[in-house]
Amino acid sequence: INRILWAITGTVLVAVSCAKQGSITGGPKDVDPPVVVKTKPPEYSVNFIPEKKIVITFDEYIQANNIFQELIISPPLEGNLTTQIQGKNLIIQLPADELYDTATYTIDFGNSIEDVNEGNAIHDFRYVFSLKSYIDSLNVEGSLINAFDHKPDKERMLVMLYSNLNDSAPYLEKPSYISRSDESGNFSLHNIGEGKYRLFALKDANFNLIYDLATEPVAFYDSVIDLSAGRFHNNIVLDTITDNITDNISTEIDSITSDTAFREAGYFAGIDSLGKDSFQ
Repeated sequence: INRILWAITGTVLVAVSCAKQGSITGGPKDVDPPVVVKTKPPEYSVNFIPEKKIVITFDEYIQANNIFQELIISPPLEGNLTTQIQGKNLIIQLPADELYDTATYTIDFGNSIEDVNEGNAIHDFRYVFSLKSYIDSLNVEGSLINAFDHKPDKERMLVMLYSNLNDSAPYLEKPSYISRSDESGNFSLHNIGEGKYRLFALKDANFNLIYDLATEPVAFYDSVIDLSAGRFHNNIVLDTITDNITDNISTEIDSITSDTAFREAGYFAGIDSLGKDSFQ
């Protein structure tokens, strides 16, 4: 019996001694943002029913950071989206009593979605769906600079397209499409429908998407932007144009690169500068 006890005790001592030789590390730091693994309904869904709940599932647990400041839906709605996070799921509910346009909608979360452990954000994350039988895919890109120092505004500005071509439109109504410039002054408006538009930028102090305060810096592009079907058989890049605007802000349109899918015409024109392949 004494021999058995000695053998067991010796084994325990050896095991404890071995455990003290080193420690287990957690491995390299996680620097990767969350990755979308599933969306319901699928992203780029057509014939979308607005009453549907949108669920976006990621590969890890997520959290929201400044989501109410970052989140934009284009075209804008009168009501507000509601968002909820459950573990790895981001749940989005559209306002039920909204009068929806027959358009392609883009829900842009900016940099608000990040992982729980390290705070790695998904940059320029967006979800796209269409109430029509196809996805609008015209894009407008450019940049904003201050007219005095020729530097971008790090606080960022709203960038807005109006199908109403009157100069008074920003005073009277919300835009047809909306986006936000980044800290470098660059902006992109995505999934725009065919038509003609005026382009404005605004630092919206009261968050109502209307230019109604004299203290709000504003900028505009002085030419009508023509996004008509006949213009997109080939890539389009406009020359750089800079305008000195009210409240010492200027808009600089580096380029307007556009593509579109016209089901009636039966073709899709892809723009290489946006990383899209051309195909029939």
